[in-house]
Amino acid sequence: MKSFLIIAIFLLMLMFTNSNGQSHDSLCQVTKPVRLKPTEIISRAVKKVAPTFPKGCRCKGRITAFLVVNTEGKVESVTTSKGHPLLRVAVTNALREWDFLPVERKGERSCFSGYIRFSF
Repeated sequence: MKSFLIIAIFLLMLMFTNSNGQSHDSLCQVTKPVRLKPTEIISRAVKKVAPTFPKGCRCKGRITAFLVVNTEGKVESVTTSKGHPLLRVAVTNALREWDFLPVERKGERSCFSGYIRFSF
């Protein structure tokens, strides 16, 4: 029960902070990010970090992550779907380290968002 509570608190902290540990007050929250397909998101990635499978975890499954990337190509936020909490944390931690080529719309950099799926 104690470990479940620790995981739940950690997941709540992840939901309310961005990759810099700051609250989600950003340009991406004010303007609507451009929605990209999963293949477009992956093709824009210049730095990818694979999720680390949790030691001792006998879990498996798919985790779908929704991410928002800011105008500098840094991951602003990550939200994961249903699945084992340890796998969700692994995906979230990995995606926070990804870097992307910025998207330009109408001559200006724009935030973008979309879904990526991971299988364990």
